[in-house]
Amino acid sequence: MPNGGYFPFLYYVFIILNHAFDSH
Repeated sequence: MPNGGYFPFLYYVFIILNHAFDSH
């Protein structure tokens, strides 16, 4: 199963959420 495409996506989403919460 190709997980190489999902890992970066989840990591990117995690960073965005963390930044959004920090900015909030």
